[in-house]
Amino acid sequence: STAPLVIVAHPNAPFKDMQGLIAYAKANPGKLTVAGSSRGSNAHLGWELIKFAAGIDVQLVIYNGDPQATIDLMNAQYAALMASSTTKPYVESGKLTGIATTGRTPWSAFPTLPTVGEAIKGVELVGWYGIVAPPGTPAPVVAKLNEAFKIALANPEVRKKLLDLGVEPRTSTPEEFGAF
Repeated sequence: STAPLVIVAHPNAPFKDMQGLIAYAKANPGKLTVAGSSRGSNAHLGWELIKFAAGIDVQLVIYNGDPQATIDLMNAQYAALMASSTTKPYVESGKLTGIATTGRTPWSAFPTLPTVGEAIKGVELVGWYGIVAPPGTPAPVVAKLNEAFKIALANPEVRKKLLDLGVEPRTSTPEEFGAF
């Protein structure tokens, strides 16, 4: 499965999209404060990638998770947050503004938002999850496990639960996953 992230902003932020965020940051070097969760996390590294690729200087605040970061964003402690799908209810209610998602293609959790890559060519940041087995596991056992996971991921209830968690279910062959 894959897990993109979303960039959300306070509704009063001086930008409403990724191009606006970049333009504001370039016009005000070092004055835009953004946040992500957990040092070394995808959100932290995502902001570092955006800073580098867009050539912007922003102040990055690292939180220990999305909940407090989201509360502080809603209280206008800073302008934008890169987070998981936990921010979706706040975007839907208008308490936060959706800016962009970090995957290569639109994310089903935020289907109307553009991707960061539309504003900064080539930028993509997606976490992934996979099932692995110890080296030397017999091929028939690997094939049987792969088939069992494909069946589970085809179950509408399982798919819905994963999608509700912000995770996009994907299946592949052991060879495709190994190449990935």
